[in-house]
Amino acid sequence: ETLPFDTNRDFAAVSLLVGGIGIFLLVSRQLKSARDKNLEQRLSEAAGMAHQEAGEPGAASMLRTQSAGPLPTIDRVARLALKGSSFELWLEQTGTGLSVSACMLLTLAFGLVGALVTMTLVGKAWVLPIGFILGMGVLPAVLRYKRSARLYKFEEMFPEALDLLSRGIRAGHAFSAGMK
Repeated sequence: ETLPFDTNRDFAAVSLLVGGIGIFLLVSRQLKSARDKNLEQRLSEAAGMAHQEAGEPGAASMLRTQSAGPLPTIDRVARLALKGSSFELWLEQTGTGLSVSACMLLTLAFGLVGALVTMTLVGKAWVLPIGFILGMGVLPAVLRYKRSARLYKFEEMFPEALDLLSRGIRAGHAFSAGMK
């Protein structure tokens, strides 16, 4: 059976697309980081606080961090539509800092790569949808694993943290000192 498309050309096109998305994500994060650093400096000066470097460990931030993905319009719409939903909570619990739009783009990219890989391996056009669906399942599986590992680690350390806090309070330290 002759295929109506060239797999090498399609692989190169998908590779360029994924590479372009990756470069865009890196550049947009660097610009956002510089903008946040500038804003943090202005807020520190306005509050009369000593200037703290953004990279300084333990530096208190006056900014509320909110992950902004590569497609801010989709993030805004999703934030309004999914406000308080289990998906938003689930994505936050993974600890990756992915936004909804970045999750969508990565899922689609993995789907395209999965379709291309299955097409390359099998060589039949009917496997494209199967590969696409399998590829789209990669990111949710990875995020689910990361969430489970993070929650397990939290459950393991939480009793120890409560014990440390209660010992500090019994010793006469302030609650806020115990929280540090």
